Amino acid sequence: MTLPFRRLTVNVKPLARQLIRRSWPGLIAVAIVVFFVEFGAFQAFQSLSYNLLFQLRGPISWDDRIVVVEIDDTSLQTLDQFPLERKYYAQLLNQLSMGNPSVIGIDIVFSEADDGDRELASEMDRLNRVVLALGWSRTREPILPVSVLSEQAVNLGHVLYRPSSDGITRVIAPYVQNVPSLSVAIAQAYDLIKEPINIPTNHGIENRVLWINWPGSSHHVQSYSFHDVLLGQVDPDAFQNKIVLVGVTASGSSPLSTPFNRNPPMGAVYLHAAVLSNILQQNMLHRPGKIWTLLILFAGGPLLGGLTSNRMSQHRWLGSFLFCIGWILIGVLGLSLNILLPIGWPIALVILTNGLTEVAERWRANRILYREVNRLWNTYHPDLIEWHSPSATESSFEQEPDNIVDRNPDTDPDANKNLGRKEESDLRHPQRIHQQTIEQMSIQPIATQRASQLALLAERFGRSQSLHAAIAQNLSIGVAAADWNGTVWMCNPVATTLLNLHVGDVLETCLVPSWGTPQQWAQSIEYVHQVKAFCWEVNRSEAWYELRMEPLIEPKSSNGLAQERQTNNHSARSQSSMPSPFGLLLLIRNITASKRAETEIRGALAEAVELSELKTRFVSMASHELRTPLSIMRTCVELLKAHGSKLSPDRQLDYLERMENTILGMKTLVDDVLILGRTQSEGLQFAPKSIDLREFCQEMIDHFQPEDISVQRIHLAMDTQASRHNLDENLLSHILENLLSNALKYSPAETCIYLNIFDTKDSVVIEVCDRGIGMPSEYQAHIFEEFYRGDNVGKIPGTGLGLSIVKRCVDLHRGTIYLNSQIGIGTVFRVQLPTNLVSPM
Repeated sequence: MTLPFRRLTVNVKPLARQLIRRSWPGLIAVAIVVFFVEFGAFQAFQSLSYNLLFQLRGPISWDDRIVVVEIDDTSLQTLDQFPLERKYYAQLLNQLSMGNPSVIGIDIVFSEADDGDRELASEMDRLNRVVLALGWSRTREPILPVSVLSEQAVNLGHVLYRPSSDGITRVIAPYVQNVPSLSVAIAQAYDLIKEPINIPTNHGIENRVLWINWPGSSHHVQSYSFHDVLLGQVDPDAFQNKIVLVGVTASGSSPLSTPFNRNPPMGAVYLHAAVLSNILQQNMLHRPGKIWTLLILFAGGPLLGGLTSNRMSQHRWLGSFLFCIGWILIGVLGLSLNILLPIGWPIALVILTNGLTEVAERWRANRILYREVNRLWNTYHPDLIEWHSPSATESSFEQEPDNIVDRNPDTDPDANKNLGRKEESDLRHPQRIHQQTIEQMSIQPIATQRASQLALLAERFGRSQSLHAAIAQNLSIGVAAADWNGTVWMCNPVATTLLNLHVGDVLETCLVPSWGTPQQWAQSIEYVHQVKAFCWEVNRSEAWYELRMEPLIEPKSSNGLAQERQTNNHSARSQSSMPSPFGLLLLIRNITASKRAETEIRGALAEAVELSELKTRFVSMASHELRTPLSIMRTCVELLKAHGSKLSPDRQLDYLERMENTILGMKTLVDDVLILGRTQSEGLQFAPKSIDLREFCQEMIDHFQPEDISVQRIHLAMDTQASRHNLDENLLSHILENLLSNALKYSPAETCIYLNIFDTKDSVVIEVCDRGIGMPSEYQAHIFEEFYRGDNVGKIPGTGLGLSIVKRCVDLHRGTIYLNSQIGIGTVFRVQLPTNLVSPM
């Protein structure tokens, strides 16, 4: 084997092992999903997603070549019978023949003879474009129309359809025993009589079932009542070159549920209308083939498992959630492209893959933990000095005395002697102590050995507590420790200075209420019980402090572990590797500098974000509102320069008027920007004076609707006691001009605008009411922001500055403005301005 090939083999093998290790959860998920799909476990979810996709996509247009003649409740009540006699159908064909329809399809099986069969057959023979329906018996035998009618029909089609478990029809068999469905039969007749179209054939397994692409509600199809057509109340031209479908839609007759018609359902004749519309428009739904299914399985299983195996759990599940939302959106997009994607099992595949990946990661983590415990135990445990007295060293592991640990060497001379003897014994017999520990651990169950080893290691490393205490005395933050009763047993100088706290004091008394509320104390205790930290901030004497309450974790001693094994009441606790807190640790940190910096940064960031958003809105608005009129003016100038001598005076005047209107629009935009800039830079001041409000409002109305206009759109209604009011004429002009302009712009031309003015105590109220398009509720909170417009304005021009100017003018006038708007109903702006103010000096 050559050296390069050997290197390639060495590099590929670890990569292959890693790929298999990461991908096996996805492979298992694929197997599980395929198993459940084969047994139809996702059918209900697929039906629900089918309805959801159609609702998200919304309706599409029906083919305008289809007309439905409904045998509705009115027709049955008028003719007073059902089934109807054949003579009525003959009369219907006679009426339809006047409009020269392309094809007529009757969704009624005429299986029983009637006295009017020959009359109906005669009309069918005269038209020679009638398609009849046939049914199926329970024994799968065709139920044909009577022979005299079958002979005159240009084609026959079955009316068999299969609703799903939820009652909605999603598929139709285009052929049953080589007999086309009624819609396919009509399409075949239309192909022969009128124009060639692409019709599903009876070849290939993919054509055995057609997935219906429901265009929308039946109300959007051109339809007429059977009774109205029969009496000649429908213009025959409505059926010219149309495909006419005749069927029963009366209550209780073959109800058909669709994603757009569920309550109430529509008649079954619209099923064939929908399929026929799909055939005519060539927008039938297509399901992904096996290759795409395999790609989805591979991408959602092994590939996803391999990509997410090293990700954090929250990131993995967030990605799954985003995938579910994204896949539904892709399904909506696919449905718009006439592709019906599966929704249920791909989402289940991703979730199951992430779940199995999570389990695999936990399993690998446990293996790593097992190895690390062994490594730590074998590496560090023999070198740790155990806290045993000489007698305890010679005794069993379970009989270790507790009083040695509890005695304070600083105050008890005997404790120092015991400590010296203990250390001397430990140093003299380290191998014996280590061997005893190993023997005691070996008799434990396998499941708890690792937890016991970790607990014993923690107790040994707890010997460094004295070092930590020495460090705490020199920290710049306050540190205090207390037991569950709140009694302080350690505090450093910083904590003593800040809290006036000493050993033996009750921590709650020193904290509440000066440094925290009773609720904060109770919540911190609850968090510590749950082995969690709790933080809160306190402002004292213009300084900020962060208080952090943390649990003190008590390492389980080897003696304690032995006692727990002997006590049935503590058996569950002995098997838990999570240590339990035995006290409270309080940390106090001065965060004044960071708080001040945070406040400054937040303010600067908010200003930067606001400025950035304002710049973005202004650039977007200016690029649109200025580029378009400039393009219009440039086009008009070029046309006048190139063809001015050839254009008629009226044409030249038209171009000049366009340029003038464009210049006026640009001037309005510049004026709005200048006014907005003046309000922001305090260039627009509040200067009230006594004005005749009625005369002022009338002049404003005349500005918007000159006297030569026959229909007055703006109606003024005033109910004021005083004839003059103390208001700022300039600010009021901006307010009324923008509110009336918006009302006229966003209201239909035939509606009226109402300007209502009335007095209240020390103020005047101005209302502008319209019956326009209204504002969405979610946009009303931001409508007074610069360059902000609702999403329902369509192509109505505007800059988004008018209401912002109004709001600033109202604020300068020390007034208030209220908005009440509903979509499709109208908008009411109420401005309340005080009239008892004087101009500031």
